[in-house]
Amino acid sequence: MLNSPNWFIVVVIGALTGYFFNYIPKFIFYFFRFFSKEQMEGSWYEYHFNYENGEEKLRMEEWKISKGIYNKLSIKAKSLSYEKLSYHGTLCKERDYWIAKFVAEGHDEEVFCRLTAPIPSNDNIIHWLVVSCRFQWKASSGTTSSLT
Repeated sequence: MLNSPNWFIVVVIGALTGYFFNYIPKFIFYFFRFFSKEQMEGSWYEYHFNYENGEEKLRMEEWKISKGIYNKLSIKAKSLSYEKLSYHGTLCKERDYWIAKFVAEGHDEEVFCRLTAPIPSNDNIIHWLVVSCRFQWKASSGTTSSLT
């Protein structure tokens, strides 16, 4: 077998098949989920108060929720108040809650949000509970609102 040049092709194809074997079911599930619409999918606008230099300021963010390959829903969040502040993360359902987990891009920060599910009314404003580990590892928590 080693005298034939085809042994290298067989080894490469076998290695690639073994490497991508775990990813094939995820792409198949993503293909079927692509045609369904999730309740939380779309653009959301989030507003919350934050302290900056001892002053309370209103901050705004745009969340784009879409289907993910590795997770059911993924989130890209961009601050409308500060140009360089952006986050990425996941959205999953846990019992009667939607859980959003964010990681900041460009600095060290993690944010977790919890929303009741199903959404209790047809109101465009939804209230969240937020827990965050902010700059210099100072804990932060509170409520915030999102506008669909």
